[in-house]
Order: sequence, then C-alpha cells, then structure tokens
Amino acid sequence: AVFVAVLGVLFYLSCSGAHERPSWKPWHPQSCAMKRSFLIFLDSPNWLVPVLLGGIIFLVVAVLIWLAIKRYIKPDTPERKKVTLLFQALGGTAFLLGVYFTWQQLVNSREDLKNSRDMLITTQQGQITERFTRAIEQLGKDDGEGSRERGVRAGDNSQKNLAIRLGGIYALERIARDYKPDHPAVMEVLTAFVRQNSAWAEEQESEKLVQRDIRPDIQAILTVIGRRDLTYKKGESQRLNLSGADIRWAILNKAKLDGVDLTSAHLDNTQLKDAELREAILTDAHFTDAILEGAQLQGADLRGAVLQKAKVAGVNFSGANLSGADLSNAEGLTQKQLDSAKTDEATLTNLRTPGKP
Repeated sequence: AVFVAVLGVLFYLSCSGAHERPSWKPWHPQSCAMKRSFLIFLDSPNWLVPVLLGGIIFLVVAVLIWLAIKRYIKPDTPERKKVTLLFQALGGTAFLLGVYFTWQQLVNSREDLKNSRDMLITTQQGQITERFTRAIEQLGKDDGEGSRERGVRAGDNSQKNLAIRLGGIYALERIARDYKPDHPAVMEVLTAFVRQNSAWAEEQESEKLVQRDIRPDIQAILTVIGRRDLTYKKGESQRLNLSGADIRWAILNKAKLDGVDLTSAHLDNTQLKDAELREAILTDAHFTDAILEGAQLQGADLRGAVLQKAKVAGVNFSGANLSGADLSNAEGLTQKQLDSAKTDEATLTNLRTPGKP
C-alpha cells in the first residue's frame, strides 16, 4: 500500500515538470494528459466512485497481505500477533486517512462550485449592464427637434434612426425578461421615453389625426409594456407611469395594463379590446371613440374620464369609480354595467338621469 502511494506521488510530481522533459515514452505526460485525467477524476462531483474504487483496492491488498501472513507466519506465535496488530493499526489509519481526504475533497469541490457560481453571476451582471447601457444609447438616437413634434408621421424620412431605436426597445424588453431584477428599471426607461416624446399639448386639442397616426417607436414601447411578464401586484410593486401621454390611435388589444397610471392621458381612437386595466388610474383620461369591448376595468379609477362614443360592450366596470365620467353616446353600455360601478350626479350617460343607481 505504501509502495502504491509513493508511486502515485512520484507520478503526480513527474507531471509538474512535463514541459521540460522529452515525450519519447508512451506513458510520459508531455501534455500532462494522464495528470489531467487523474485530476478530472478527483474533481468529479461523483465522489462516491473514487471512494468505492479505493475501498476495493484496499480490500484486495489487505486480503493478499492476510493470506501471505497466514501462509508464512505460524499461528499462535508472538510474531503473528505483532504483525496482526500492526496491520490492524495500519488498516485503521488508512481508513481514517481515506475518510479525511474524501471529506476534504468534498469540501474543496463545494468551495470550487461556489466560487464558479459567484464568478458566473458576476460575469452575467457585467454582461447585463453592458447590454442595458448599449440599449439606452440606441433608444437615445434622436433625429432632432422635429422628431419630437406630433406632426412627424410614421414613415417620415426624417426618422432615419428609427431602426436603431426599435432595436434598443426590443433589447430592453429582452433584458427585462432575462434578468428580473432589472425589470423595474427597464419599464421606467420605456415609460419615461413615452412621456417625454408623446406628451399631450393643449394646442393639439383641435388637431385632426389620421388613422394609425402614432410614432412607430411609441407603438413598439406600448406593445412591449402590454405583453410584459410581470404586472402590477404580480411582480411589480409600483405602477407604470404614462400620465399625460398622447397615445391616440395606439393598438393595445389584450394589453396587460393593470394598475397603470394614465391620468389625463389621451387614448382617443385607441384599440383596447379585451385589455386588462384592473385598478388602473384613468382619472380625466380621454377615450373618445376608443374600442374597449371586453376590457377588464374592475376597480379602475375613471373619475372625470371621457368615454364619449366609446365602444364599451362587455366591459367589466365592477367596482370602478365612474364619478363625473362622461359616457355620452357610449356604444353597448348597459344599466347592469353602471349598477356594478360607483357613479354620482355628475356621471353622464344616455341610459338614465344623473344620480346614483
């Protein structure tokens, strides 16, 4: 056993100087292939394999030694007893050493695994930060003051950096999905872009817009927000802020907008069919001619909202606050819908006289 151990140590040490020695011998580890195989074997998470193999070798050697003692040393002699006692002590020592080295190998393997995991996390965070920074730079590609004006239409040649901005938007969406801790930051960046680049101006009140008159990058951001994985109270702790935004003619069918703050926002002619707007803040929001069929507005705050000529068939207003809301000529509105919501004398409809139901 001592001979085998010494041979193994010599073999290991011989590999350390492999780069200085010739490789004419087949077994010589010039490239240290044998050493690497040995180390990979030791570093394997299946530590039970080397333990079992060592145990088998130990048992085989012990049996051979015992047979030799039994054959060449007479029984019931002092020499026999001394040799027996010596090998029992050696066997116990070998067992304890085996347990110690096995435990040490396991501890080292766990430590290496932890270090590798920490290094991987650090590398991943660095990559996420780099991707985030690059996406912000892409989103900031502006075409000048003219691109911020509402008069800029989709397809205008002045939006030469549109493709770059769209790339930045979808890169941010990917980051929010891949790395959940950065989800709030990504949403804040996207909503801030919408508020800054599509803010409502009073002089736009009389402006007549053609269908689909919305900037492609704004529509892309709204689409990303509407299909995000985390929503208000389901992964998000704060409301998304789109207050005061001018997003007329936007397409937001089946969008996930629960809890979104759309105070004083203009969503005229917007498509919100089957959209989720539970507990959304829609105070003084404008939905004139908007398509809201099948939308979920449970618990939404619609005080002072304007829904003139809006299509509201199948809309769930349960628990919604419609105090002061204007639903004049709303298509598909039923008394049952109004009864499920909170109204007051200022609520305007074509179904009944103003007042609480």
